[in-house]
Amino acid sequence: MRTLVALAVPAAAFVSNGFQPLAHQVARTPIASSANVQMVAEMPVAKSRSAVIVEGQAPINPAAAKVSKSELSPEQIVYAMAQGNKRYVEGQGTAGASKSSMVDLLVEDPLNPTPVQAIVVSCSRQNAPIDSIFDAEPGSISSFRVTGNVIQENDAVMGSAEFVLEEFEAPMMIVMGNENNDAIATAVARAMKAAGRKDVPEMKHLSALEGDSEESVNGLLKALEAPALDALDQAPNASFEELCTIAGKLNVWRSIENMLTTSRTTVERVRDGRLQVHGAYLGADGKVQMLGVHPTQEELIETLPSGEVFRTASDVAVPAEEALAALYAGNQRYVAGMAGQLDAYDENLLAAVTDGGQKPFAIVLGCADSRCPVELMFDGRPGDIFVLRNAGNTLVSEKGSTLGSAEYAVGPLDSKLIVVSGHTKCGAVTATVQTVLAGGDTASVGGSIGKVLDDIVDAAKQAIEELPDASLEEQVKRATKINVFNSVKRIIEYSDSIKEAVIAGKVQVHGSVYDINTGKVEFMGEHPELEKIVGKELPTYKFRNSEYTSRASATASPGRSALARASLQRLTVGNERFVKGESQKADETSEPHSIVIGMACQRVPVEKVFDAAPGELLVQRVSGGIAGKEGSTLFSSVEYSISRYNPKTLVVLADSDSKIVRAAIDQVSGDVIPSAPQRGVLDRVMVSAMRAKMQVDSSSKKMTSAGRDLKIQQVTTELNAFYTIEQLLKSDIVRKAVVEDGLELHAAVLDEQTGVVKMLGEHPALEGIVGAKLTSE
Repeated sequence: MRTLVALAVPAAAFVSNGFQPLAHQVARTPIASSANVQMVAEMPVAKSRSAVIVEGQAPINPAAAKVSKSELSPEQIVYAMAQGNKRYVEGQGTAGASKSSMVDLLVEDPLNPTPVQAIVVSCSRQNAPIDSIFDAEPGSISSFRVTGNVIQENDAVMGSAEFVLEEFEAPMMIVMGNENNDAIATAVARAMKAAGRKDVPEMKHLSALEGDSEESVNGLLKALEAPALDALDQAPNASFEELCTIAGKLNVWRSIENMLTTSRTTVERVRDGRLQVHGAYLGADGKVQMLGVHPTQEELIETLPSGEVFRTASDVAVPAEEALAALYAGNQRYVAGMAGQLDAYDENLLAAVTDGGQKPFAIVLGCADSRCPVELMFDGRPGDIFVLRNAGNTLVSEKGSTLGSAEYAVGPLDSKLIVVSGHTKCGAVTATVQTVLAGGDTASVGGSIGKVLDDIVDAAKQAIEELPDASLEEQVKRATKINVFNSVKRIIEYSDSIKEAVIAGKVQVHGSVYDINTGKVEFMGEHPELEKIVGKELPTYKFRNSEYTSRASATASPGRSALARASLQRLTVGNERFVKGESQKADETSEPHSIVIGMACQRVPVEKVFDAAPGELLVQRVSGGIAGKEGSTLFSSVEYSISRYNPKTLVVLADSDSKIVRAAIDQVSGDVIPSAPQRGVLDRVMVSAMRAKMQVDSSSKKMTSAGRDLKIQQVTTELNAFYTIEQLLKSDIVRKAVVEDGLELHAAVLDEQTGVVKMLGEHPALEGIVGAKLTSE
């Protein structure tokens, strides 16, 4: 079912080619005129309210709200941006000119910080960075870029915006479409083709993006389908170019509509006057047309979104690494007393979890001990964890209900993580160790209890052999861990489907032990002999279970192919110019040779960091520099760009001092759970934060407290770049481009202090991930 966005737009005006929505009318006036600057000041804005009262909720009092860090009103900010765009169009841009080098702008001045005035969401393919288009001071605009400027419910773009709103209290958000948007054009061509139009332009990349079934259609094309179809409804006889313009503006409204109907953080600020959300449209001549607020904003914000979500059958599967990080962070909250923050009484949420089916992100085989509350100790929400419990957390047989239940969760429910959780002071393990020490037989215990102990006997015997002179308590502790890994081994050995999924890298089975005294879970990882158990080498298993050594100090590969080497060389030489304060003069738009996935917190645009010519780079920017989930906006954006432009390099550019990395480290250290959209960002970064924290905490090296924190941040930063690459390689389109078309995915880190970009190279386990031998020229 498609959404007719245009029907939500009032006041259509009849023009020569039929009725057109308000977005199309407003966009006709060029921004760079004095009359239009006056129009900007008079645009419809959100009405300020002294208090907003919602039935069943406390009133929202603006006086009690956090004071914005910006001293400008939203109207003043829009006016300033319009004036900045006028200077840009006239070639009179001056922002940042007072600095002797752009490198000086990378780090915020602690004595005179630049407040974030606005968030701008725009397309990844532009002829100039957002800062330049609005001639804005570096740091005053937080720029998010994704192909087609698409924002979807609870996606990472929305999460990135929420993070900036809460961190900096930006008073303005602008969603900006643009003329000659290739993704919009592709979606319109697809809609015209479906409508039977004969004047459809050829799109050679379309077949790869459509796949061989409706389910395999690229997620970005699906997201752009509604505005493309709505454009045809608005102007069925319009030309292709006219349809692209209408669809581009409708897509702006649709993205804003998604923000205003699903982001609680955004709606709360709009309602009490702290934030305004506007649309804008960038013309091919560089002029930005300000469109104002959504025409039906008052209706959209009447209902306050819940701010929380429960997992249902319609959700995508969560990768094992992210599921493990979510459990780890949940337990850290539990231990820190920050758990239980969920309001589970929202009627819509309860209806969703009742009627929406289930898709739990993890399976936990725990002990039946009443002191081990699985959902509580992982601070889980309804729909998160598929729980199996028995005395001793054992696997009794190859055909039992426990294994069958696990296979059901891995199969139809698509869970990617299994965790066997033992616990301290386990009665079943203690009884087994005592029985073995006394030389007794478990059969003598009587009833069915002896059958339970039978499965723990091997662990008890091994613990006693390893620690013959230890106390009973120490032997039980050791037997508990051995018993956990025995269950891990049996799950894999007894189930062909789970073993195949483990070999394919789709499922992971981990062990853990819950301390009933402290509430802390010790995460023990995968079985140390996993490769022996499955009978195959597992390169990615080796990578994620070995100590990570920083690659920033190593000499990265210059590229395997001549084209990739040339692309990387252009980036390197451009960065050298940036560091020296030099710049090439290039006015002509180039074809993109590389995709760069950057972090939204980088104060200087990616194009300037690499001193790139206009259009030379496809830049995707969100918090954390993440790839997003399979099928999500970010993921699909990269797939689209690869299919459309056939670049030879993709660089994941991390930041040496990222706020989102620090926030992820806080999450795995017990910080309060963030909103659902913010989790869409942090859940990805937490994978690396958890691994970095566990690696540093287990190190025998002596470190100062500051040194420890810096080490965790450095390791998290680099691992996160490689994790983004890992996730992208799950895409058939990306993997094919790597194996067959010569695409190379490289990680890099921008040093904020020096401006130098250090190339880390391709993923250390690349060939294992793609399952092919990659040759070098």
